[in-house]
Amino acid sequence: MRNIIPFIGALLLVAGAGFAGDNGEVITVEGEGYEGADMTVEVTFDDGELVDVEVVEHEANELLVERPFEEVPEQMIEEQTYDVEGLSTHPTTSEALIELVQEAFEEAGL
Repeated sequence: MRNIIPFIGALLLVAGAGFAGDNGEVITVEGEGYEGADMTVEVTFDDGELVDVEVVEHEANELLVERPFEEVPEQMIEEQTYDVEGLSTHPTTSEALIELVQEAFEEAGL
């Protein structure tokens, strides 16, 4: 029993650190999108490189956010920055997503 306690402690430490195994560091950020709808975004970095941006939760109408939630992250990953144009047809949602990813970059020290 004594040997298992440090093992469990180590597992909790790794789980709480915000790492996703081989996928690198995952930073979760929350904010508001279109019309104040809550939004949660997971941003994954691996060796300082942006590898994934995923909106994991939102309260907005799916029809209004489908394009920006797909296209803006693709643009960010391709350009390796949060500083992208976004979609002119969905400025509020794009801007909210950009701001959340910027927050994750800052939290990651990038």
